[in-house]
Amino acid sequence: MGWRDWPYWVKGAIILLAIETFIAICLFTYFAIMDYVIDPNGFGHGLAAGILVIFYLISIIPALIIGALIGWIYGKIKSK
Repeated sequence: MGWRDWPYWVKGAIILLAIETFIAICLFTYFAIMDYVIDPNGFGHGLAAGILVIFYLISIIPALIIGALIGWIYGKIKSK
């Protein structure tokens, strides 16, 4: 069963989750670098990155639901 055979709501959920993961990785990298640049001694190092990881883990479920909803609506429109 290939990508073309999957329902639109599954495709939407996966695409939105991939976009969210890409953005989270970019932000995680940026905050990790900025923590190091601001305080190279390591005091408070990783605090912003840790908060970002927690935020990402909390936002996974809403992203899947929103992506599935968008995909479901797209599938309904396309089937007409």
